[in-house]
Amino acid sequence: MDGQPLEHNLWVDVVVVNSRNKWGLGKTGKFKLTDSNYSTETDWNGPYRTLGRMDIFSLFGDFDGLENISRKHVLIFRCPHFKGVDKGKIYFEDHYSKNGTNEVKERPLFSDGESVYVGPNDIVVSLGGVLTLMMSNSD
Repeated sequence: MDGQPLEHNLWVDVVVVNSRNKWGLGKTGKFKLTDSNYSTETDWNGPYRTLGRMDIFSLFGDFDGLENISRKHVLIFRCPHFKGVDKGKIYFEDHYSKNGTNEVKERPLFSDGESVYVGPNDIVVSLGGVLTLMMSNSD
């Protein structure tokens, strides 16, 4: 492995907490952040993953509004080594999507009105205004 970048994987748990027509509430999935020394998609130099329409389809199947999620919609990353950044916390930024990505600050509710617990290292993200996901570090 001389000269090759060291690579390891970090897993992120994801749950649907809101969607158009309340489709898929509570559905869960998991995806991998890959740690690499260089990315052609971003300057990011740590564990990251671009999440888009086909990733969401692979995790949860087809639903009304899937077309509002871009091919490469959001960049998900974890930053373990900068000052002022919580180690293990998951971060995101919109990846030039057509319909936007927004953090949901208020506590989400399931359709039965029960609150979703959002831990200190979790994020809740709305993709394209049609799907809201809570993401947690599963390491």
